[in-house]
Amino acid sequence: MSDPERRGRRLFFVVATLLILDTLWPPLVGLWQNFPNVAWFSGVIRPLIYTALICSLWKGEPILVQLVGWLSVISGLQRASAGLLGLFPLVLVWRPEAGRLNLWLALPGLLMLSFGILRVISGFLLLFSPSLKAFFNARQFSQMMVQAVRMLEQEKPAGGPAVPVPTLPRNEVIRHPEVDFDYWSTVFPMEMLINTRGPQRFASTDPNDPLDLWKVHGTPITSPAHLCMIELVRKQCGGAGRRGAGLPGPAVPVDLLLWSVEPAKRPWLTRLGGTPHRESAKPWPMHEGRPCTFVAQFCFVDSTDIVSDKLPGKVMLVFFAGEHGYWDSDKVHIEFSAVKLRSPMTAEQCPR
Repeated sequence: MSDPERRGRRLFFVVATLLILDTLWPPLVGLWQNFPNVAWFSGVIRPLIYTALICSLWKGEPILVQLVGWLSVISGLQRASAGLLGLFPLVLVWRPEAGRLNLWLALPGLLMLSFGILRVISGFLLLFSPSLKAFFNARQFSQMMVQAVRMLEQEKPAGGPAVPVPTLPRNEVIRHPEVDFDYWSTVFPMEMLINTRGPQRFASTDPNDPLDLWKVHGTPITSPAHLCMIELVRKQCGGAGRRGAGLPGPAVPVDLLLWSVEPAKRPWLTRLGGTPHRESAKPWPMHEGRPCTFVAQFCFVDSTDIVSDKLPGKVMLVFFAGEHGYWDSDKVHIEFSAVKLRSPMTAEQCPR
């Protein structure tokens, strides 16, 4: 969970608790003091419905968030207005010699005004807080993943012949390829990665002094050159998989994402942009009449140990509606695709 999501979760609990207490306190007091004359719909049923709506915000549905947010703003303004109307006559007849009696007479109006303002602030936080929006987006994404698994379980054939599912030939590999480090280390040798001359960085050293030049150093790995930079230094320090200087234990296999500008030979693997791995006959995701933008796809064929094996497909496609679609859950479209397709989509079939 990211920092905005954590802040949003804490803020959600605070706002929801305040709204629920503010909603349930009047009907509880009314039931306790004047049970025979309680107006059941306006005094009890309606607050209970509003409380249920507040609790349902945990799912992160955008429509519910908007509904509860605006209801809180409107009802808060109504309560604050009633508090002001109650205070206005007291201001006209305010007498300093009355002392504390003035405060006791004004207390109900002040409380009503304060709680009204508090409800308005809570409503605006639900509508416009970035932290709450990040939290609601995370909750909705979690709900979408649960629904996808449930849909897959419900689509099991009840009887009759099962729908044929295309399978890959036995000799076709679907897994992610392993990096050929021996090959790439010849393309990017240590000598190529070490600067032998360059600009002077320290005034206390002579030009081209070895101490004054950049050396091979740690870096985020996004290309074969970065991988060689890390592994060659590791071997120089004592050898990968052996105890040596800076190497406290044996090497551990990891997954790497190395970018490539060439068209993928296995189009179902993880990628950013390009042509999505999906059926050509499947409608393209739309939002408000405009086609969504394909952002990325994630292949889970090698991830069965960390994700559910009941996903609708091994490839997850992510589409955004607009440049900042990742902020609004209703502008993010997620779908799943199989590794083997009957008629894969081509670049010409993607909307421009």
